[in-house]
Amino acid sequence: MPAFLEACLEVMADILNPSSPTDASEPLFSFGVIADIQYADLEDGYNYQRSRRRYYRHSLTHLQGAIEDWNKESSMPCCVLQLGDIIDGYNAQYKVSEKSLEVVMNTFQMLKVPVHHTWGNHEFYNFSRDYLANSKLNSKSLQDQILQHPETTPSEDYYAYHFVPFPKFRFILLDSYDLSVLGIDQSSPKYEQCMKMLREHNPNVELNSPQGLSEPQYVQFNGGFSQEQLNWLDKVLTFSDTNQEKVVIVSHIPIYPDASPDTVCLAWNYMDALSIIWSHKCVVCFLAGHTHDGGYSEDPFGVHHVNLEGVIETAPDSQAFGTVHVYPDKMLLKGRGRVPDRIMNYKREQAFLEACLEVMADILNPSSPTDASEPLFSFGVIADIQYADLEDGYNYQRSRRRYYRHSLTHLQGAIEDWNKESSMPCCVLQLGDIIDGYNAQYKVSEKSLEVVMNTFQMLKVPVHHTWGNHEFYNFSRDYLANSKLNSKSLQDQILQHPETTPSEDYYAYHFVPFPKFRFILLDSYDLSVLGIDQSSPKYEQCMKMLREHNPNVELNSPQGLSEPQYVQFNGGFSQEQLNWLDKVLTFSDTNQEKVVIVSHIPIYPDASPDTVCLAWNYMDALSIIWSHKCVVCFLAGHTHDGGYSEDPFGVHHVNLEGVIETAPDSQAFGTVHVYPDKMLLKGRGRVPDRIMNYKREEALCF
Repeated sequence: MPAFLEACLEVMADILNPSSPTDASEPLFSFGVIADIQYADLEDGYNYQRSRRRYYRHSLTHLQGAIEDWNKESSMPCCVLQLGDIIDGYNAQYKVSEKSLEVVMNTFQMLKVPVHHTWGNHEFYNFSRDYLANSKLNSKSLQDQILQHPETTPSEDYYAYHFVPFPKFRFILLDSYDLSVLGIDQSSPKYEQCMKMLREHNPNVELNSPQGLSEPQYVQFNGGFSQEQLNWLDKVLTFSDTNQEKVVIVSHIPIYPDASPDTVCLAWNYMDALSIIWSHKCVVCFLAGHTHDGGYSEDPFGVHHVNLEGVIETAPDSQAFGTVHVYPDKMLLKGRGRVPDRIMNYKREQAFLEACLEVMADILNPSSPTDASEPLFSFGVIADIQYADLEDGYNYQRSRRRYYRHSLTHLQGAIEDWNKESSMPCCVLQLGDIIDGYNAQYKVSEKSLEVVMNTFQMLKVPVHHTWGNHEFYNFSRDYLANSKLNSKSLQDQILQHPETTPSEDYYAYHFVPFPKFRFILLDSYDLSVLGIDQSSPKYEQCMKMLREHNPNVELNSPQGLSEPQYVQFNGGFSQEQLNWLDKVLTFSDTNQEKVVIVSHIPIYPDASPDTVCLAWNYMDALSIIWSHKCVVCFLAGHTHDGGYSEDPFGVHHVNLEGVIETAPDSQAFGTVHVYPDKMLLKGRGRVPDRIMNYKREEALCF
């Protein structure tokens, strides 16, 4: 290693961690994370809305796989954080709660490191608080006690504690059901206090329903933090501030709205917790479960909020756990299966670190047009802008806020960022739903589209547009084909291979952003009842297909469906389009190209937060993709929650978080940097960073 580089690393270690000189190439320590196992010895089922499959029995197999992985890691985790809901509430119904808990705890016995357990709603569906306090799920015996500071010792009235996994790092486990009507004696004063609080915010007969609530987190399956616990947290954080520690906080329920897929799955008094955390400089990360969908956001004070994807809704051929590698300047979450990789830099002292890293990169990676220190090319991605000149509203279930007017501000911010990037994107992929369907209701569709397209004019690079359901709520297919949303003029034509030229019967095309890379835009509403003449044969064909799979009066409802993707707001791919896709991929295989496919609707269930937001005939598309070796990534929007999974054939499926449900103080877009051996998604706001290595021995030779 060059002498200057060694000096640079020493200076970095001294600044970022004065008491511990460390080589930045190796983590200081690592720890495992897993959430919402919800084991039960039952056949697969569904969530309450029947929109997501739950794998009750297989969740144990996922846990076994996670433990095997942690046990053989080269950088062995010092511990594992189990983020709550270890067994499912169904166990209580069948009177097998203790038996199921024993099965899971026996499985954890195979792990070579200690486990810190948090408690979630499903713990309280199965057991009383008193039972849990005397069970193996009480891991307070692992806590750290600061004898000189007795104020940092938690009360026995709530289940919370802190410990030190490594010098200058403190982990705090919180009790997010300290205020709750679950798991406590209904004749107790605390139950009465909590029920009163819940009733004041939720007048519904069904207390698990957020219908009509201005604060939808006030439902029975959530809980909150008592003032006593918050006072204790404040004292521990004060100690950590004074001692220059970095703090990771752990809870079952999330507390930061932008990191949650909806506004329901939040602690009752999440703002009280945030206020305390934000009054201290030591907190770097807040880990939670509960949502099952996962989520991420960095708040304005530099705290990384990570909601881990739930094991219970993870298909047998995937996974849902991670290992966090802790460095002096950052934490790197290496996810498995549905859990994405995340790069979480610590706040403050970043300017020096970035400058030092640039010098290191220059030394280790001398400039070369094809060297891995610089991407071959980059491109921007953004999804579900859904602009409308309206006040904020909510989605259909009133569980997620929608920022109709502010979505334009987010787009403007994204464009400003892309325009000033040092590695300028060669293009931007707009993944559909550019304006909201409400525009049609108010007869301002063309006006709103013009506003957004004028904003895109500020961008210095071309934009490739896909079409989503909201395009068809506003316009007919014929209108779109003649509008600025038709970007087929940017397509590549392979004159020697006319079979790769798409038909005009669907909106799809391909182009080459860089030698040996081909991008394909698909029309996921080629089969659809939206945007076409209702007297046409194609409408009749598509309506017949929809009705065969969905007998509901309300065709946007998946209620009771065995294939819940067959709803009106989705669509599919015609056989003609699939045949064309097959021919383009055959050409790319032959020419040793790497292919990125773009669509509004996702096609891979494990990458989607639910089983509803999928193309009707997604398996037909997957079958073709999997029969070729060239496809490395499939990009989609539509879900708003975002999602990620690498399929068994090494294709990275990325569903981008939607702009429309992104709060004004956050963002939702990204830039993908393409290298010979991988793609790196640098997300902004709600969009997480992702590291996507190519399958097989994929490094390109340039």
